[in-house]
Amino acid sequence: MYPNPAGNILNFEGIERAKISIYDITGRRLEERVLEGKSMNIGKYSSGIYILRAEDSKGKVYTEKIIKK
Repeated sequence: MYPNPAGNILNFEGIERAKISIYDITGRRLEERVLEGKSMNIGKYSSGIYILRAEDSKGKVYTEKIIKK
């Protein structure tokens, strides 16, 4: 996942179709969606730290701390 810190667009490399969940720093889930493509718009979120969890079609889970500018 890049860039990090991110502006409005977050890009993904190595995964294409995945279930994406975004959590705030307290662990509250803010969004869950299926990613179809290589990027997603995170412009609606305020500046801060978020946790992004992605589960690909093979069941592999990726978790990353994302900083939103």
